[in-house]
This record gives sequence, C-alpha cells and structure tokens, in this order.
Amino acid sequence: MLSTERELAFAIYALYALECTHWLKQGQAAMTLRWDGTWKRHDATSESYTLAGRMPVIVNPIDFRPAYIAVQPNQKLSIIDKATGKLISERLPRLGLLTGFAVLGALNLLVFLPLLLLTGSLGAWWQLIVALAVATQFGIAAEVFEGAKAWRVADRASFWREFIALILNPIAALRGGDMLLSALSMREKN
Repeated sequence: MLSTERELAFAIYALYALECTHWLKQGQAAMTLRWDGTWKRHDATSESYTLAGRMPVIVNPIDFRPAYIAVQPNQKLSIIDKATGKLISERLPRLGLLTGFAVLGALNLLVFLPLLLLTGSLGAWWQLIVALAVATQFGIAAEVFEGAKAWRVADRASFWREFIALILNPIAALRGGDMLLSALSMREKN
C-alpha cells in the first residue's frame, strides 16, 4: 500500500468531519438531533468556547438523518422549542428516502472506498464505486430539490448557491438533509 492511498483515505474522513462541524457566531443558536430523536440546543454566548470567535457544533457523524438547524440572531426562536421534532415531521414528512440515499452513499464513500484504497483493490472495483456514488448523489440531489420547493420560491439565489455546492461534493451530499432543515428554519423566519 502506498502512502497516497492512506492520505486519500484520511482526506475522505477529514472532509466528512468538516461537513459534520458547524460554526456559530456569538448570539446564534442551533439544534442538533440526538440518537433518541430529541433535540439538543446550542447557544453561542460570550462565555462559550470559541475558535476565532465561532463556537463549533458537531452533528452526530454516524446518524445520517437531518440533524442540524441554525437560527440567526434576529430570527424568531419559535422553531427552537420542545416541539422541534414534531414541527420537522409535519413540515418535512418524507425524509426516509433521503436518509436511505445518505446511508447508502456513506457506506460507499466512507466504508467501501477507504477499505478498497487501503487494501489496494480499488483498481478492480472503481467502476462500481463510481456508479454507486453517482446514483446516490443523484438521489440525494433529487430529494433535496423536491423537498426545498418553498425555499426555491422564497430565496432562489440562496437555494441555488447551497444546491450547486451539494451537487458538486458527494461528501457534503451525505448531510443533504441538514440543508432541508436549513430551508425549514428560513421559512420559519418569514
């Protein structure tokens, strides 16, 4: 095994770790989903631990359900309460398919690809890995596009900026459900 394969496998995990980390400015609040389906609130205050003035909030990297909502300082906080799970299930009822695509994509990109890289077997399987990556990427993109209809209508520029980034980065697409929750919080602001 060459050091290039080890470095590539490490880069995959480093990129995914970056996708699971969100940075809050002072005054912002966010919610993250716990394993039991409840939501945990995070508030960036002047007493919070920060790096360069921003507080890190880490989403559970193993749970591929949509799991992160941020609220701007001037936004109503109605979305951040004990009924967050109920609100999300009412507004975004069809998340099972998106989560399924994310799990399949994660198995492909975070398990099989690094395993093949580290064992030196990628040459025999690369076509299957690429085909599966393209299929899951397309599925995630289609689900996000469909689920963000109201966001596309309300703020086209913001939607397309986020959506193009999601299409171009298969690792970021694994957290595509978080983008839909972002759209939900934007709708609550209005």
